[in-house]
Amino acid sequence: MDNKATFGSRALKTLAAFWNVTNARSRWRDDGFDWWPGDFRVSVSVFRRVDGYVPETWMLTVRTDFLKDVPIHDEKFVQLAATTSRFFTSTYAWVYPLAEVWAQHGQSDASPRLWFSNTSYLTDENVEWLSGFTARMSIMQPINAQIQSKGAADIFVCGGASLDKSKPSFLGNQGLDPILEIAAQIYVPIGREKNRWLGSGEFSNIINRWNTIENCYGNGDDAGLTLETSFGDDTALIMLRTNEKHPQLGEGLLATLQIPFFREPLVIANECAGLNLLDAFWNDIPQFGCWHPHALRGAQENVEGLAFTTFIPNSLHQPGLASVITNWMVIAGVLRRGEIGGILPLFNPAITGSI
Repeated sequence: MDNKATFGSRALKTLAAFWNVTNARSRWRDDGFDWWPGDFRVSVSVFRRVDGYVPETWMLTVRTDFLKDVPIHDEKFVQLAATTSRFFTSTYAWVYPLAEVWAQHGQSDASPRLWFSNTSYLTDENVEWLSGFTARMSIMQPINAQIQSKGAADIFVCGGASLDKSKPSFLGNQGLDPILEIAAQIYVPIGREKNRWLGSGEFSNIINRWNTIENCYGNGDDAGLTLETSFGDDTALIMLRTNEKHPQLGEGLLATLQIPFFREPLVIANECAGLNLLDAFWNDIPQFGCWHPHALRGAQENVEGLAFTTFIPNSLHQPGLASVITNWMVIAGVLRRGEIGGILPLFNPAITGSI
């Protein structure tokens, strides 16, 4: 890798600088670095698209280990992971391999793991701001890994799973890296301030643009927007809201995509796991949130829907970001039309390594 020129190397430097990654806590690889700000490994990698696609594109991935020996064949675990993921994530996804995927692509000398994940796609046009945005969103991975490994460990560690701690011996008695306090010291205090998206006029402007496009219609005001876009014979629903505080981070922008796919809870739980896994590998959809089930008002008993949610903390507000998030949601909805109902034929980890 040309460390002076490539988009990938520029992104790695941006993340390392923002997180203040030191040599004492990290080990660099040809395609990225592993970093231990606490008990859990954070792996950062970049991969260049090699099929001649224009413009030149690099995939940036950030993963934080969390559980090992995950009981992927246990229906209770699958449903528990799906239902709790929305409440224990904010800016990233929970990812683990479905049993059918592990059977074909899993490592013979390893066991299934659950990790936290973000991905983004870098070009010359977006590499500077998107690398910084990825750094600020994905830092919540190691922060929450430390938090959830304590008070919530009993919820996650079931069926033989255990916490995937890997603090190496070369760290000795070092405590937690100070960067893990960024949420408490910056994100949370700014989250107590007035919502920075309120009154910006962005939501109405976004709707005015999308209402000119065929098969899209919606409405917006100072507090948010609702947009519908075609999804087969039905529509997918996109909502951006400022009236729901995040339990950890306070004020910010909550964005949700609801797909018209309704099944019994176990089927939806498996779909969520499959889509989160797909998004963790190369599929051209940035991963800044998590697929999860959502309850349907007035629906028949024992039926759930499929949704994707992300939360942008108040401290990460910047003009135009709501428009970018809306575009990502629309793209995700469009591309999902052919992927619902089984991911095994779609999954190929060859580009970005094994699971």
